[in-house]
Amino acid sequence: MATHPSTPDRVAKAVAAARQISAPGVGTRDREGYLAAINGLAYGDDPNDGFVRGRKFTHPRLRFTFVAPDGFLLENSSEAVFGVKEGDDEALRLDRVRAPTGKTLEAYVESGWVDGLLRSSTRRIDVNGLPAVVASARAGEWNFKLAVIQIDDELYRLIYAVRALDEATERRFAASVATFRRLRWEETLDVRPLRLSVVTAGAEDTVETMAQRMVVPNRPLEYFQLLNGLEQGSRLTPGERYKLVVE
Repeated sequence: MATHPSTPDRVAKAVAAARQISAPGVGTRDREGYLAAINGLAYGDDPNDGFVRGRKFTHPRLRFTFVAPDGFLLENSSEAVFGVKEGDDEALRLDRVRAPTGKTLEAYVESGWVDGLLRSSTRRIDVNGLPAVVASARAGEWNFKLAVIQIDDELYRLIYAVRALDEATERRFAASVATFRRLRWEETLDVRPLRLSVVTAGAEDTVETMAQRMVVPNRPLEYFQLLNGLEQGSRLTPGERYKLVVE
């Protein structure tokens, strides 16, 4: 950050470069041509590397899916799937590691990869035909619920962090773990990326109703405004064309 150009400096340089080409108002804007060119353009990450739809995460290449508890917002990265609940009092992480040779799931869970493990809580279960072990841990003011699920020679580690652990939270954790399953081959073939769709606003359309049509993991209203260069409180113009993210 010490050497990165400031935003005002970059804006000023961009304007100066543009002024060398032409003055403001000169040239053809061709907004309709631009919108026609981007209509149908792929949006976001390659779904084969995993994608989020609401609370559901699916990874076609690794052939698994799971659903987070109510209220969670999920984000996929190359490192892991992260989730946080509104209020920041609950979080989750899902990643995968290579299963160690010659070690049981119970032995792996108790091998020290997570601090504060309560060994007496370790329990083997079956998750949709997959071997798994669940356990609890505590560190500082946080409680953790763990699930390690095995698919072939890979271990999927699902960790929930909660400040207050009660029976209701236990049930929500168990219900979410129960959604983890292997995808059928035919399910991995029906994968489509999100795309931009250019639509014309009708007389009854509002920013809010348009945002409801956005297929994004979270904050559809903010994404719609950002995508269309709209300020907070702006109104749509009937007959004007706007960009949406759709399946």
